[in-house]
Amino acid sequence: QVDCVVDLFISLFAMRGVAVVASFVATVVLQGCGSGKSPSPSPSPSPSPSPSPSPTPAPGHCSDALLGSGCAEGTCKADSTCDCVPGKRSNGHGGCMAEGSAVNLEFHVYRVSSKEYTDIGNDNAASARGILHYLHTEVVQAGCQPPSNTRPKGVDRVVRYKITMHNTQQVYNTRQSQFGQFVAFSNGKCMDADCDGNVWTPYGYVVGCQSQRDTAYGVDNMWMSLPGSCPSKEFSGKTNFCKFEQPGGECSSPTGARSCTWTAEKDGEIMIDELEGITNYQAFCLAGNVEYDAGADKGTGCSFWDGVANKSAAEARVDAFEKLFESKFPSTTLAVPICDWDPVTPLEAIVA
Repeated sequence: QVDCVVDLFISLFAMRGVAVVASFVATVVLQGCGSGKSPSPSPSPSPSPSPSPSPTPAPGHCSDALLGSGCAEGTCKADSTCDCVPGKRSNGHGGCMAEGSAVNLEFHVYRVSSKEYTDIGNDNAASARGILHYLHTEVVQAGCQPPSNTRPKGVDRVVRYKITMHNTQQVYNTRQSQFGQFVAFSNGKCMDADCDGNVWTPYGYVVGCQSQRDTAYGVDNMWMSLPGSCPSKEFSGKTNFCKFEQPGGECSSPTGARSCTWTAEKDGEIMIDELEGITNYQAFCLAGNVEYDAGADKGTGCSFWDGVANKSAAEARVDAFEKLFESKFPSTTLAVPICDWDPVTPLEAIVA
């Protein structure tokens, strides 16, 4: 290549002069010489991909801000107006606000049971999403227990209740919340530290709530506490004197008085087998099947619970659950209220 450059340099200088030589030198430096190939053209810049269009929100979809204010999912309009959940009212310019005082609320709660269950006083109950999350993480993965091939404690059904609640004005004045502090019950006894001093004495026997929003089951994954009479003792130790001294909050028509904050009415039950599509649970277990294996994140012989963290699968389970109840016990749909006392609590704190 050096000889090539020199020969051409001499020839060009003799014929054309300095300007042509300078131009040639620049070309040689940039492109090389004697390769026998035409210089490769500079690559054309790739066209920028067109941005993907943002997914179109479902009709009625509410933003996180509107949901947080109290809008019921599926009811939001383009001007940010919406239907407010129980315990909230429209703020007049998009979104919801606190009612201004403790008010009467009606909503459904659910409990798992091994038999017909008629009393939920001094117990905890959940929203539809809350009970499905509980079934998913605490019940079905421990199913097929020998020797009887049953679920833990013989659980085989979910019972629904219609709750009418009117908590005290004292609890509303604390945080402008309709719900009070959640407490965990075990065998009829309040297990929190100093339930009387921290809850019953300052606020009355109020219905409490906790939310678990960090799961696939969404923002309406809630648990409630329902204080009955003598909440300081287990069921076997509830004497008449204790019931008189600690009347609890259950009454026939809630008024917001300290000992009259809630009432419950049974509103149907479904069998877990029916929800999952299992016809005979004992035969299912004897065949080596499992409803849900947490390690594999799926079942064997049952796909209903596959994908504990899959939001689409969780929504499908919620839809199947609600449709089964509605098909067996048609009733007015009750909106899930916002847990406005303590927004987020892990499940372990409830079921421990």
